[in-house]
Amino acid sequence: MDLDYLLPYASTNDVIDYEVNNWGKFDWSVWSDSHEESQYAGGMSTVYNLLNENRLGHISKEQMNAEIDKLRGLNNKGQIKKYLLQNPIVHQENLAINIATDRSYNTLSALYQNDRQHYKHNDANKYMVNFRNRTHMFKWLDFNFNGSYTYNKAETSGYGIPGLSPYEMLVDENGQLNRYMNQVSLAYVDRHVPKGKFPYEDWSYNPIEEQDNREFLTTTATARIQAGLTFKIWDGLTIDSRVQYEMIDRQARKYYNENTYTVRNTVNQAATWDKKTQEVTPNLPAGGFLDQQRERYDVVTIRNQLNFNHTFAEKHAIAFVAGLETIDRRYQQFVYPRTYGYDDKTLSVGRLPNGPGGSGIYKLTNWQGSNLNIEYLNSFKYETDRYFSAFGNLSYTYDDRYTVSGSIRTDASNLITDDPKYRYAPFWSVGGSWQIGNELFMQNVDWVNSLSLRATFGYNGNVDKSTSFKPLVNVGASNDIITNEPYGNLSSFGNPTLRWEKTGTWDIGMDFNLFRGKLFGKIDVYKKHSEDLIAKVTLPQTQGSSSMKLNNAELVNKGVEFEVGSALRISRNVSWTGTLMLSYNKNRILKLQQKPTSASTLVYDTDRYPDQRWMEGYNMTTLWMYKYGGMMNVGTESSPDWQPTILHKSGLRETFQRWNTGDPLDNAYDMGTLIAPWQMAFTTAFKVYDFDISLILTGKFGHVFKGQSFNYPSIQGRMLPNEKYREVINGDPEKIVPMPTKENDDRLYFWDRFFPYMDYLVENAGHIRLQELNVSYNVPMKAVRKIGLRSLQVYLQCNNPFSIYFNKENEDPEFRKGSLRLQPSYTVGIKCKF
Repeated sequence: MDLDYLLPYASTNDVIDYEVNNWGKFDWSVWSDSHEESQYAGGMSTVYNLLNENRLGHISKEQMNAEIDKLRGLNNKGQIKKYLLQNPIVHQENLAINIATDRSYNTLSALYQNDRQHYKHNDANKYMVNFRNRTHMFKWLDFNFNGSYTYNKAETSGYGIPGLSPYEMLVDENGQLNRYMNQVSLAYVDRHVPKGKFPYEDWSYNPIEEQDNREFLTTTATARIQAGLTFKIWDGLTIDSRVQYEMIDRQARKYYNENTYTVRNTVNQAATWDKKTQEVTPNLPAGGFLDQQRERYDVVTIRNQLNFNHTFAEKHAIAFVAGLETIDRRYQQFVYPRTYGYDDKTLSVGRLPNGPGGSGIYKLTNWQGSNLNIEYLNSFKYETDRYFSAFGNLSYTYDDRYTVSGSIRTDASNLITDDPKYRYAPFWSVGGSWQIGNELFMQNVDWVNSLSLRATFGYNGNVDKSTSFKPLVNVGASNDIITNEPYGNLSSFGNPTLRWEKTGTWDIGMDFNLFRGKLFGKIDVYKKHSEDLIAKVTLPQTQGSSSMKLNNAELVNKGVEFEVGSALRISRNVSWTGTLMLSYNKNRILKLQQKPTSASTLVYDTDRYPDQRWMEGYNMTTLWMYKYGGMMNVGTESSPDWQPTILHKSGLRETFQRWNTGDPLDNAYDMGTLIAPWQMAFTTAFKVYDFDISLILTGKFGHVFKGQSFNYPSIQGRMLPNEKYREVINGDPEKIVPMPTKENDDRLYFWDRFFPYMDYLVENAGHIRLQELNVSYNVPMKAVRKIGLRSLQVYLQCNNPFSIYFNKENEDPEFRKGSLRLQPSYTVGIKCKF
């Protein structure tokens, strides 16, 4: 695991310098309310704690500096790797048995897989059994059966990456766990809290202790059964009748024993502490916590289909398919309230000594005097989706040269309005092809093995489940804790004309095979016009909401796909095949009845809300950014106040202190698309005697991504400066947002609406990735037969061995900094047949 990529922090010295140099500046109001030591209870980093202890007069400046200097040479990444991480390893075993008779064919396969993941205490065991049967019962009847069962047990007790400062080591030089504050200052606890009267005297935290004293388990059982009959009515005419049942049952269990910080801190903070009398009244029982939930999917699919495929007079081929299909999908979720005081060995549970809290005489307070309400209710969820489809397809081919085809289907869903004119949506397509290579005038063209032209046009549909055709109310699981009355909120205003999203597509293509397979490929040109897409519509506030989701948007996609390949037999024992695929796609929003009220709608937080960036006339994945305008003095000459700005296209500059004004398109800039318009894939394989070598190479080009910005962290907790710190303090403030120049800027908290969205952060997202490399050796048959086998193969597979990025930061645009970088993985295996 690349920890420098996962944790792109500044160096230990830079982190400490940032904390020391900026202490008492910027958002100092975080601490100013806590000048009275007895009122402070928050947690913070070790350096901030030393600075605060000096501020309060408990240690001298010399003592503080001496302790801080001891931290400068420390870095906890090595201990994180040793105590919290592990090398991921996947172990898999497969067994397949095939049994065939004159009337039936049976396949039984089994799989076992152990997946040890990146974090310690994170691993999964998977067991799978699959059975297939096809039986020729009578001359006119075949029976088909497929069944599979998968059981997966996964442990996810690993702590992951702790939110510690880089100088905060997990263990000391003797291997003993270091104790840190988390949500509560240990210095405050030591001086002001009667620790012995609280349920747990230890208020400290260590991630190793946390992961070793909890158990997170998830079990998933998946079953699928499909049975069908094929009736052979006449030569080429059959009827298929099939039913399929699928089930997924998932149960999650999280257990924390009382040695975890989660238990100790929660129970302690839930206690009522009278600071005058120093009396402590526990409101939660001592002991572990148990969280449980279960979810279940049940899907029943019934499909009946008529098939006809026959050739008349050797020149007239007709293929016809018609059928009906229904899908009934149900989802249930059960979430149980946390069990307090639980002991996993004795299976005993605790009781709430003073009830769950409430109002009046039932009111409870926590250790700092705030209201306390303990969740004790179950929650349930039930969803059902139903779909009905009727479909038909007919094609006619004359003399293996000319083909015309057409299809039609109508679909209905309970998610669509109950008005029949909207609920049942007919979708259709027509097409034709010309096998030029089968024409008489091509018979003497020896280098053309096949050549065909084809064209199709039609419509298909989609259901958007994010809205409803009727108003929906979310009703609270219980009565309001204050009023003791039922309550709820309106989750959907309802759209009585809710209908299918429709996409019309035309496609023109050509397929070719030349020189006996030495050159083959295809090319497609297409256009997709989507209409009635669900999107937000801007509404007058007088209607009770500023926006609503309706079928109002239109989108067009245009593209081309090209594939070319070759297969060469170089010698008797050496051959090569290769295929190159290229594609280009561009989209544009044609219609959208939503107008952004400000540029911030297009720019801010669009990673979570991608539809905010939609703008009529633009690509739907446009990256909108602000243009940095340098520094501007908003004070006076004698008392300057230099603030960073954004630059409008009109020349206006506005600071980061408030939301920008004016036309959104005047101060939001189109920086390109986030989705690659150009994509490439190259596959190749060599066979050299008994060795097989193959690889898959992919590439994406023409798009952009938003690079990492300095994070300008607050002076509190463990908000760590990232690796861009040096770039900022050494940079030109007219080209990059600098550190705040005003020491106590009460609007600094507003900067995060702007600094992550500067135009200079935009990077080229193009990259090339070697996705897979395979090398296998087939043991010669003479040697294989001597050991009683039919075949024996030894193979090595490497996934993602390297990537090439076209940005100056060498950042993977698909696995961004701060996340797990795509790592190379290696597989070694043996495959044998008896």
